[in-house]
Amino acid sequence: MGFLSWGLVKIKDPESASAEAIYFLVLHSYLLQKPDFKNYYEMLVDHYIKHPKSLQILTKNDLLRLKRIQDDVINNKYSLFSGNLNFNSDLPEFKKEKNNIKHAELCNKIVDDKKILEALIGPINFLSREYPTPFGPIDIVAQSDDTVFVIEIKTSTADHSIIGQVMKYYIALSLKLIIRQYDDVKMITLCPGYDKTSYFGLKQVGARPLIINATSLEINELKME
Repeated sequence: MGFLSWGLVKIKDPESASAEAIYFLVLHSYLLQKPDFKNYYEMLVDHYIKHPKSLQILTKNDLLRLKRIQDDVINNKYSLFSGNLNFNSDLPEFKKEKNNIKHAELCNKIVDDKKILEALIGPINFLSREYPTPFGPIDIVAQSDDTVFVIEIKTSTADHSIIGQVMKYYIALSLKLIIRQYDDVKMITLCPGYDKTSYFGLKQVGARPLIINATSLEINELKME
């Protein structure tokens, strides 16, 4: 099963993919009961067999979720999943930059000048700061036509934790697709820099990692080899 060109992506080379990226593809397909759940799950198992220490990058709560998924697979229950996991007991997980004045100022500047985002996603018909989800608030949520965008902003170089952060927000908004508020969910990250793990992990889960200059608000594409 293929994905939309700018949504989640097929991992062509599982050997080079990070366990973190594959895990969140597993979690997403599990929660939304996607037909390709089993393929992603088997890919993660194979990755773990070849790289036993690879799952150490996941948080304790992510490992507990993975154990839950594994139990459902073993008992053939995953196809009956109702979508009612109690996420609230898992919070908080991320050290959000709420108390970072520079972060708040940057987010507010971007929201106040819609042209910055419209240059990336087109005309905006909905825009929200600190949009609430079971995983914590999303920095910015913007909707253009029938697509909603998860936009995560950092004021320092992004590390691997941003992969799980945007994927959990992606999952939270994807679960609302069933009530047809929008037709698609996409992810954008705006950071002054990325380490290689975060950059390639974001690309693997279909996010669009961009560079932002916090002073000029100039946004550019980033390509790493």
